[in-house]
Amino acid sequence: MRSTPCAKSIGAAAALILFVGLAASEKLFGVADWEVIVTRWIHDRSDGWRWLLRPAMEFGNRALAVIIAGAIGIFVGRAAGLQLLVTGSLAWLAAIGTKAIVRRPRITSVQLGGEPRSVVDGWSFPSGHTSIAWAVAVAFVLIIRPGKAVSTLLLLLALLAGVARMYMGVHMPMDVAAGIVLGAGIALAVDVATQRRLGSRRTV
Repeated sequence: MRSTPCAKSIGAAAALILFVGLAASEKLFGVADWEVIVTRWIHDRSDGWRWLLRPAMEFGNRALAVIIAGAIGIFVGRAAGLQLLVTGSLAWLAAIGTKAIVRRPRITSVQLGGEPRSVVDGWSFPSGHTSIAWAVAVAFVLIIRPGKAVSTLLLLLALLAGVARMYMGVHMPMDVAAGIVLGAGIALAVDVATQRRLGSRRTV
């Protein structure tokens, strides 16, 4: 079933309002104890999970987003590829901008109870990998409409990208949650804007 433009608009607005609320909450109250507990538990899982989580994390890689957009541009159409590229780029830029405003420090080795699996500089909120992964996954589903099985797999992969960032010891749950709503909200907003632009062209 296709979502109506009105439903997508409401979804985009709700996601972005929630994102602003999460950012404001983090700016005002900082890191909660439960976040450290959850992150530490995920980080303490055995290295046997690396085979799954490390590749899943790369789904939020900027370079991979560009490659996916290029492939869609070649095999589906230039407009579709451009839409996905714009979506992923906006998610990345929004994440970078929010990091500079919120300025949440990364979880420390003391909080983790050990060294992280990866060393990353910069601020923590939101997770850029998660933002890009969800933006690309939701945009792909909206553009291609691949069916329930593939759509579910893509969203699960995007979710694992966020879990992987906690497993690596570089993000906490609120970072990941914010990345999810940011990426999904931007994907919905870009899709609505694209459809309206195409609709206005048809009426000219």
